[in-house]
Amino acid sequence: MRTRTSGAARVRLRDLLSRREQQPAFPERVVDELVREALIQRWDAGDEISSDEDQHDLAPYCIAGPVKVMCPGPFIDVALTYVSDGGFVPSGWLFEARPVRRRFRIVAHTEGAVIASWSQATLRRLLTALPSSLALEAHAHPWRMFSQLARIQCVLRALALHDRILVQLRQLAPQFGRPEDRGTLIDLALTHEQLGELVVASRASVTKTLRVLRMEGLVIAVQPRFILTPQAMASDGRGDSRAGRVATPAPERRATPRRATS
Repeated sequence: MRTRTSGAARVRLRDLLSRREQQPAFPERVVDELVREALIQRWDAGDEISSDEDQHDLAPYCIAGPVKVMCPGPFIDVALTYVSDGGFVPSGWLFEARPVRRRFRIVAHTEGAVIASWSQATLRRLLTALPSSLALEAHAHPWRMFSQLARIQCVLRALALHDRILVQLRQLAPQFGRPEDRGTLIDLALTHEQLGELVVASRASVTKTLRVLRMEGLVIAVQPRFILTPQAMASDGRGDSRAGRVATPAPERRATPRRATS
C-alpha cells in the first residue's frame, strides 16, 4: 500500500541528488526544483510501484530501497536488476513523452521502499535550464542504463547456470557490495527463488548450483545474503576460475565425403 511520506524523505532526496556517482551532475538550483516538485511515496514489500501496462509519464527515482525491475514474459517474469538508494529506476525512457507502455514492472523488494517521481513536463522544463553539456548528459543517462541491461542479458545467453549466477551477483556488487573479511558481501536479501528470477532458473537448480559454487570457494552463503570471495571478484574469465567465462561454441564439423567403393 502506498502512502505519502514525511519531510525527512525530501531531505534524503536532496542528499542523494547532490551526489555524482549514479546520476547526472545536476546544479544546486536544479536539485532544489527536483526536490520541490517530486511526488514521494512509501511502498510495502511486494507492492507493484509501476506496471508494464501503465501509461503515465512519471520517471521514478529510488530514495530508499531496494526495488526490483521485472520484465514480463509470455511464460514467466524475469528480474532484470535491483536498484538501490540514489538511482533512477529503468521503467522507461526518462524523457520520453507518454510512452504507450512502460515495458517493465517495478516492485518494492523490502518493507518501506520510498520512491520519488517526476512528470515529463517537469523534467523537460528543468532540462531547458541546463547548459547543453549537462542536458546531453541527462539525456544519455537512461540510454546508458538500458545499454547496460541489454549487455548483461546478451552475456547471460551464452553462459551456463554456474556462470550466470556469478555474473549476476557481480553485477549487484557496485550497488550493494561492501567489503568484509571473507570477500565482498552483496548486501541484498535474496532467496534462492529470487536469485532464480535473475538467472532464469528454478529454485531447485539454483540451490544445487550454489552448492557447487560454495565447494569451489567462489560463493559463501550468509542467508539471505551472499559473499563473493576475492577469487570470484577478481576473475575476468581468463584465469582458472570459471567466473564470468563465456562459453565458446565448438567449431562446426563438416562431413568428409566418402569415396565410392567397388
